[in-house]
Amino acid sequence: MKPMFNPSLMCMDLLDIRSQTEILNERCDLYHVDIMDGHYVKNITLSPDFVKVFSTIAKKPIDCHLMVTDPDDFIETLAKAGAGYICPHAETINRDAFRILNKIESLGCKTGVVLNPATPLSYIQHYIHRIDKLTIMSVDPGFAGQPFIREMLDKIREAKALKEKYGYKYLIEVDGSCNQRHNRDNAENVGGNDFRKRSREAEHGARIGNNQRHTAENCLRTESDDKRVQAGHIDKQTVDKAQERAEQNAEQDS
Repeated sequence: MKPMFNPSLMCMDLLDIRSQTEILNERCDLYHVDIMDGHYVKNITLSPDFVKVFSTIAKKPIDCHLMVTDPDDFIETLAKAGAGYICPHAETINRDAFRILNKIESLGCKTGVVLNPATPLSYIQHYIHRIDKLTIMSVDPGFAGQPFIREMLDKIREAKALKEKYGYKYLIEVDGSCNQRHNRDNAENVGGNDFRKRSREAEHGARIGNNQRHTAENCLRTESDDKRVQAGHIDKQTVDKAQERAEQNAEQDS
């Protein structure tokens, strides 16, 4: 299975959403929307209202990651807003996991579960067969820019082995510090197949290139971008700005 890329919208330029989304619609597989409540994690980011508006221009499924204390308070609202995946943290649904999964499914959404770095796979052993996506946090949740926790490579291997042994259907998503050094050389090699990209790569909407999807790191302006500029579908300034930022980020990552 080819790697999938799921750019985080948490820190995209909110004044330039449409232009960025027009580029990402042709390059990503999902859109990652972090919903934080300021309680489960000490941060507040996007909201169901954002999902409702963004769904009108998104051409790929919207993946909602619930970093909230009470996921049940958000599920129905997000489903109505246009969420494709709804993914609570396993640590927040231990008391009512089956009821939560049933609710997500009944609303027509795909089910996901997120595991913090210190939470073992055994924590979800009784319902892992039910989920469509397993997200393995490779940083502690709540903030962008943290270093990749290398111990998570063993958890990714374990998730892949379970999936192959029992024929489970879930995607294995790796969330956190998925830069060139880690998503290509490590997480992908041990079994990850869906990478949640960091916010700065979504911010300018052009780092997941047609020919660099396996690294998601060298996305400069492509031939298709030039054609779209010529056709008037996107403005040249938007693409030039994305290319400039991508080059700067590539230098920082090297």
